Amino acid sequence: MVGIGVVGCGKIAQVRHIPEYLEHPEAEIRGFYDTNQARVTELGQKYRAKAYASADALFADPQIDAVSICAANFAHAPLAIAALNAG
Repeated sequence: MVGIGVVGCGKIAQVRHIPEYLEHPEAEIRGFYDTNQARVTELGQKYRAKAYASADALFADPQIDAVSICAANFAHAPLAIAALNAG
């Protein structure tokens, strides 16, 4: 099972990434992060996953094996670099 963390919980995450992970038998969504903490809390409760207070906290969690970066395009590079640096 691959533990997935979703960073950026807007429309693209909700209509494409999350549903596709839910359909994959080897993927399990384990956490969410977004600058909108109310949205993170809501999705965490809905999908029984952890709501993180920061992207760095999500990246540092050993239960997260892979991340789906669904933030605004300008944020992709720094988030991807942070995720790679976290392992």
